[in-house]
Amino acid sequence: MIREERPGDRAAVREVEIAAFGREVEADIVDALRSDPAWALSLVAELDDEVVGHLLFSRGSHGVMTLGPLAVLPSHQRRGIGTALMHGGLARITGPVVLLGHPAYYTRFGFWPALPLGVTNQWGIEGPEWMIRGAASAGEVRFPEPFADAAPPTD
Repeated sequence: MIREERPGDRAAVREVEIAAFGREVEADIVDALRSDPAWALSLVAELDDEVVGHLLFSRGSHGVMTLGPLAVLPSHQRRGIGTALMHGGLARITGPVVLLGHPAYYTRFGFWPALPLGVTNQWGIEGPEWMIRGAASAGEVRFPEPFADAAPPTD
């Protein structure tokens, strides 16, 4: 089941992020964003009363939403949970969305390279992993402040 995150899910979301990425960076970003006005939508995937996946949307600059992190427990990956989170999230978000991620995965959800459209990012990443869904005017998109000191958010 895909649902919005509840306050009681915080510890489980943190565990999912750490397990999926093998480090605390993404979990720390999620925790920092909880009190940030950029926080927009946080979804969890739940199976048998256990949180097994998480997806976060936050407000970036330039009138776009940022997507990430998307995380699924390693023991539950490749079962369609990430896909269900993506569909659930994108159904709730209007307007353009940007991300840094694997093109082979995200093109399935209507994302394409953003740089040819003149949409850049704060890290200067120009490869196909810098992606957008929807239309945005040319310019630099900045992710919320908690991403500033972290490595770029790749999924």
